[in-house]
Order: sequence, then structure tokens, then C-alpha cells
Amino acid sequence: MGTDKDAGRHVLVIGGSLAGLFAARVLADFFDKVTILDRDVFPVSPDHRKGVPQSYHAHTLLPTAFPILERLFPGIMNDLRRDGATAASNVVPFALVSPRGLLPLPKWPGEIITFSRPLLEWHVRDRVSNMPGVYIMTNTEVIKLLSAQDRSRVIGVQTRNRTEEGHAITATIQADLVVDASGRHSQAPQRLMELAVVEQLHQ
Repeated sequence: MGTDKDAGRHVLVIGGSLAGLFAARVLADFFDKVTILDRDVFPVSPDHRKGVPQSYHAHTLLPTAFPILERLFPGIMNDLRRDGATAASNVVPFALVSPRGLLPLPKWPGEIITFSRPLLEWHVRDRVSNMPGVYIMTNTEVIKLLSAQDRSRVIGVQTRNRTEEGHAITATIQADLVVDASGRHSQAPQRLMELAVVEQLHQ
């Protein structure tokens, strides 16, 4: 993968789950600074967390994902194996059950590796957080998008951080690019509409 740091200086990624982590990993090749913002507080070891309730569900990765993982994070597959991922060969990787019962499926010719969503996310987050120029801000909620004076582009965000005492601290963070990877509960459409309404009021 080629790199070109001329793409910009600072990028904000809203959301620190897998989508945000992978976005940050790729963007780090093109930006001097990458900041990940997430409302959650991340566990210090592989574990479920409040911000990903679906982590308890069954997950799967297609075989094409493994070389991509290894290319972005060299050695991660061995690290997953070391920390509990199960590897097997010449097995049926999954079962399909119809009203008539279990469907016959062929065995997978190559290696099958199974691991939990929390284990994968923890390893990816650990790798990304240790990259030069990448910063993760937890317990940080994006409450507003900031736009250029002519409303032509987003230039940052306003955030809210709650302290242990319950106080809310707001701050503004500027960036050359803002990426929303916060998932299905994203507030991006609402925030963009707010900017459009403000623009109409100024006309």
C-alpha cells in the first residue's frame, strides 16, 4: 500500500469499534494525525463492552478477510492464535439447518480460525493505538459538527466529555477530514441537517 502524507494533516474518526479502527489504520498512511473519538471506555483486556451489545452474537469472517488483516497488521493472526483463537483444518466450518434437518456441507480444505469479536477488536485496537500519530479519546461524545464559514465542508466537531464527578466538559476539535464510523446509531444525518438549517437562516 502506498502512502501520501500530503492528503492532509489531521483526520477525526467518530467511533472506535472495528469500522472506526480499520478506517483509522488506513488513514494513518495518509494523514499526519488520526484521532479516534468514542463514547465508550475500552476494557484493558479482551472483553465485551457496553458500546457493542451485539458482541455477544455469533460473528464470522470470510477467508478473504484473513490476508487483509495480516497485511494491515502483520503478525496479528499468530497473536490471535496465541491468545486463544482455535484453529482447525479439514472441517465443516458451519452448519445449515432447514425444516428437513441438517444440510450436508463439504469440509473446508484450508485452515479455519475461530475467535470472539472482543478478542479481534482488542488486538486491532491495541495495534492501531500504538501507531505513530494515532490517538484514541474515550468517554467522548460528538454533539455537533463544525463547518466552514460558507457551510461548504465540515472542519471539525464539538465534543462532550463527562468527568468522574459527573461534570460535562465541552471542547472543539478541528480537522481536515471527519469520518463517521459510529454505526447504525450515527447522528451524522441529523448533524448535517442542522448545518443546512443554519445555512438557510443565514441566507
